[in-house]
Amino acid sequence: WQKLLCGKAVKNFQLPVSNVCFVDYDIIPNPFAPDIFSAYNPDGIGFVSQRHNLPYGDINQLLKLIAFYRNKFSKGKYPLDSYLFATPEQLFSDHRLPLYKDYGCGGLFIFNVEKHSHLFEMAFEDNENHALSISNPGEEVVLNHCIQGSGFCSWLDYSWHTLWWYEMPWNYPWLYD
Repeated sequence: WQKLLCGKAVKNFQLPVSNVCFVDYDIIPNPFAPDIFSAYNPDGIGFVSQRHNLPYGDINQLLKLIAFYRNKFSKGKYPLDSYLFATPEQLFSDHRLPLYKDYGCGGLFIFNVEKHSHLFEMAFEDNENHALSISNPGEEVVLNHCIQGSGFCSWLDYSWHTLWWYEMPWNYPWLYD
């Protein structure tokens, strides 16, 4: 949840930073990737979809592949039918939030400190949504609501934040073994 306060920290420390690209600790940046800020419009909040414009075709086929490999290599401990298949609308509904048709990955987002920090601070301070749920034990659903509900959401290309849990079944299924 503290990542929602990174803009506030930039302001409090009076750092000479206009735009922030927050990257979660479990992300490995590609050293050969182009500058992500070159694809960013400072009027919006850059976010990468986990549901649309993916290079894998149909998201439901990809999710079935994930479930199949997890089930197969966990000796049936991972169910074939699970919350993995929840739609964005279901995720938001379970948190009693307005519904959105897309769902971004909370591990990477870009924003302008002056224009958008207050949105993340408000989301952090909204303790009612900090409860753990079946859908997500963290801040990702609330972060999605904050960004998509702000009217500033600017979807970035998936290549800026490739998700390993999608890449593994699609390109490296033997790693499940």
